[in-house]
Amino acid sequence: MRLSPRSWSCILAAGLLPAAMGVSSCWQPDPARGLDRLQHGVYQDRLLCSKVFDELHTVWDGNDRRLADSTTDIEVIRAIARSRYGFGVAPYDNGGAPLGLVASGNAWHLSCLTCHAGYVPGLPAKATIGVANNRLDFLTFLKDITKYAATHSINETCGFTTSTDASARESAPQEIRAFGMTLREETATSSQCGNASVAQFRGTTNAFILSASYLQHRDADLERIDCVGIPGLVSHPLDAPAWWTTARKSRFYSDAFAEKNGRALLQFAMSLQNSGSQIRAWEHDGQDMLAWIDTQKAPRYPFPLDAGLAATGRTVFESNCSRCHGTYGGGSTYPAVRAIVGTDELRLTGLSRAFKERYAASWLGHYGKARTELEPAGYLAPPLDGVWATAPYFHNGAVPTLAHVLDSSQRPVVWRVKDFDSYDQANAGLLIDGFAEIPPEPGRPGVELRRFIDTTRPGMSRAGHTFGDHLTPETRRALIEYLKSL
Repeated sequence: MRLSPRSWSCILAAGLLPAAMGVSSCWQPDPARGLDRLQHGVYQDRLLCSKVFDELHTVWDGNDRRLADSTTDIEVIRAIARSRYGFGVAPYDNGGAPLGLVASGNAWHLSCLTCHAGYVPGLPAKATIGVANNRLDFLTFLKDITKYAATHSINETCGFTTSTDASARESAPQEIRAFGMTLREETATSSQCGNASVAQFRGTTNAFILSASYLQHRDADLERIDCVGIPGLVSHPLDAPAWWTTARKSRFYSDAFAEKNGRALLQFAMSLQNSGSQIRAWEHDGQDMLAWIDTQKAPRYPFPLDAGLAATGRTVFESNCSRCHGTYGGGSTYPAVRAIVGTDELRLTGLSRAFKERYAASWLGHYGKARTELEPAGYLAPPLDGVWATAPYFHNGAVPTLAHVLDSSQRPVVWRVKDFDSYDQANAGLLIDGFAEIPPEPGRPGVELRRFIDTTRPGMSRAGHTFGDHLTPETRRALIEYLKSL
């Protein structure tokens, strides 16, 4: 038998010939390929096309509709649409699609970047891959597509040639057909066969409950099966973590239940049009994407820093915060502490043990060989590299600034971002207006209501992590100045 050069390299890499004859790797993760897959890889159903996106304004209401009706300039209308849904301008050739969607021919698809790309607060000039999209209004986007599909054939409008398009949805006030299941607007609701909830608040996402819902339709090899319900799943809002913290971690997600590996990324490729064999064939894609994610570095604070005050703050940090969040600079450490600190527990209870058991036993969990934690000990104290750029805070995005993180008495019950392009330098975070409750306004459109972050709603508690409450205002300011420098 004659072996190809690739076969010989595999034999050498496996150690089947003496080391003196040389060693070569069969395959290695490639960050450059990973970036390409994140930007252009198609792992989800097609959702719409540019023509539909350009016509969505015809189903809007409120101020966005008034603005769109006042112009015939399609570029202006597209800018209004991006602002309405929280999408950025892609800093690469994206086939005309906004950042957060992937163009493949005429079709546009959701991607990892729907939640994991946006603008760093205070740096609006260029969108960034790897920052949480704190502007995203995913529910409004899907609801608008639903309204449009009630009176238009998306297949015909886009010229799609099959009838399997996931955009052919039922139209109903509180539910949306997408991804092969019904997406409901309520949070803290059960997510059983054919049902999942979508986050109610701008900047949060329930993406993980989609993964959990997908897994109900999959066997251990991720092949499609009739739905087998997973008990205990409850929808919970999440703030996507910054990817530049991933390199320090050995586990994924706010509760660190999953081992960090490329397969974990592919759980979001389980939409019903993908077979298990296709998902498994993408394993190298997942490893490539993770390789690129692990190369990311936090952005530097772009505004003036008081070096003396930051030096004082470092002492405060190392005395009060480093045990959980690690140390920074030369010889940095990260202890990966998990604990219950009084923050909202819906993530811990809503992603049920039954789901984790199903995940662990599947290809995603390496058929039980990966270290999947069925009962996480609490939330992971995250690395704080670039923490100034990751507002809002806590795993659910309930707290708008670092000043509010460090003084629980000042956290607003309800808040709304004044201007996403600005940065609150004094408090280190989003520039907001705070309220005791959502101001009443009869007939307020849902897109405008979702701009209010209401921390009294299930899954959105602002409570917990009171470790800064004992600090004096002066000490707290010094600590904030140091955190800006990380």
